[in-house]
Amino acid sequence: MARRAKTSKPNAAPSEPGVLEKLDGAESASVLKALLGRHPELRSEAEALGKEALGEVSFFAVADDVKDAVLQFDYDDLRPRRQTFLGLCRTWRGSW
Repeated sequence: MARRAKTSKPNAAPSEPGVLEKLDGAESASVLKALLGRHPELRSEAEALGKEALGEVSFFAVADDVKDAVLQFDYDDLRPRRQTFLGLCRTWRGSW
């Protein structure tokens, strides 16, 4: 009789993430570059995936970038500098 291959249980706990999930952007790019160097036949598939990724625009990502750009300024940065000028005028008038 032939033995059946073991299948994973549907209720099994998920395993820990692998090394690839722990890499940051630069490390992932380095691994991809090395992989494509060893397996040039994967280049067309990688190019297609890259075009897909660049073609997707996340409105939430754009909104987060705009919010960060606007909130980087403090209220004092956006307020006109009239207060120091008025202070000098008052000092000047007081000296008369």
